[in-house]
Amino acid sequence: MKIYQEQLSAQLNKQLAPIYIISGEDQLLVNETISTIRQQAQNKGHTETTRLLADRSFDWQNLLLAADNQSLFAEKKIIELKIPTGKPGDKGSKALINYAEQITPDNVLLIISEKLDKATQNTKWFKAVEKKAVFIPIWPPTGAQLPKWLSQRLSKAQLTTTPDGLKLLAEYYEGNLLAAAQEIEKLRLIHGAGAITAVQIIASITDSSRHTVFDLIDTAIVGNCTKAVRVLHILKQEKTEPTIILWAFTRELRTLIKMASEKEKRQGIEQILQQYHVWEKRKPIMRAALQHNKQTLENILSRCATLDKIIKGAEPGNVWDAFEQIIMAFKQ
Repeated sequence: MKIYQEQLSAQLNKQLAPIYIISGEDQLLVNETISTIRQQAQNKGHTETTRLLADRSFDWQNLLLAADNQSLFAEKKIIELKIPTGKPGDKGSKALINYAEQITPDNVLLIISEKLDKATQNTKWFKAVEKKAVFIPIWPPTGAQLPKWLSQRLSKAQLTTTPDGLKLLAEYYEGNLLAAAQEIEKLRLIHGAGAITAVQIIASITDSSRHTVFDLIDTAIVGNCTKAVRVLHILKQEKTEPTIILWAFTRELRTLIKMASEKEKRQGIEQILQQYHVWEKRKPIMRAALQHNKQTLENILSRCATLDKIIKGAEPGNVWDAFEQIIMAFKQ
């Protein structure tokens, strides 16, 4: 039976299968899947664990021995068999088929491998084992799925954040779920349970560079380009991730564009600053930034979209040169 990771808890609540095939490349999700099955098996009395690594020198007879060998005090066992390549070879295939034909309720076998391709899933050994197993192919969340995964992860840590905060986490940690999970744990330790702002997230991610990221934005939007470029060079030397800097720029630009739109409707600047809850000490900065018209700000935002493609490798270009061009676009 084939299921997906989010269906695992429901399956375990119904029945503990004799074999689980866990296939995937994301170590965090694989490890958490193993831990979930292991915990349920232990709850069902499988108190002994045997771990086997099926590398090139592995003797497949050890799998069958582990299945037959019960200790004096533990009647039920978990056998964790790691096949890194997902290709057990001829001897391994025969041993796995043999195991599947001689299943005992005293054992739960976890077969752990990297992503199993279609060819492997069509092999004789896989089909024989899958008849008695639960197959869990693990696919890391990407694109639109990632913010949802992060939101659920935050919820488990009793945290919430804004759509901006989710977008920042998704862009920064895409392809590295382990780092994302660690960042969420860090945020919980620093701030405790509750709501986390995007600014708090960026401060946590950039750590020692948190002040200069915002210094860069403030100096750039008021047209102090010389100082802004100097701050940009500091961030580059400190190896600050371009994604973080770009996020800060685009976030500020979107707000400024909304405010500039209100200004074009003949609304007073002081009223706009109050409407957008601008802090007193930032009001001079925002007043200066609003000397730019809406069209100029939209053009700069368009440059940011191009820079995003450069960062992701979708367009050619030098990331840091593109940042300088964005900064210079604010020059009045």
